[in-house]
Amino acid sequence: RSELEAVPYQLGLTIVAALTILPAALIVGHPISPPVGSDWWPVVLMAVVPGTGHLLTNFAHAHVSLPVMGLIGLLFTAIAPLYAWWLIGEKIGGLQAVGMAVVVAALAVVITRPVDQVTT
Repeated sequence: RSELEAVPYQLGLTIVAALTILPAALIVGHPISPPVGSDWWPVVLMAVVPGTGHLLTNFAHAHVSLPVMGLIGLLFTAIAPLYAWWLIGEKIGGLQAVGMAVVVAALAVVITRPVDQVTT
């Protein structure tokens, strides 16, 4: 966590992800063509906003305790549908909304509970 810097890690991860998904995209047979005109903005936003978040998360791994990073990861999962709703109008179903609320409520309980101090 503390020996690998965030930028090289993020770059390597992005390259591996692209190389991993490319064969699947080619096998499916859908045309792989770049967006045109104003169609670029959603693509850029979906790359920059989460990309920046992942980069900052990877940077934080060296500076924040692992349990806290785990809680942050769970929070990402709960709020990601809100981002999709805001950016591209993805609908959030009732069961999905309940699940998001349960995760956020559970995180609130964990974060606000008193911590027993260990005396040495």
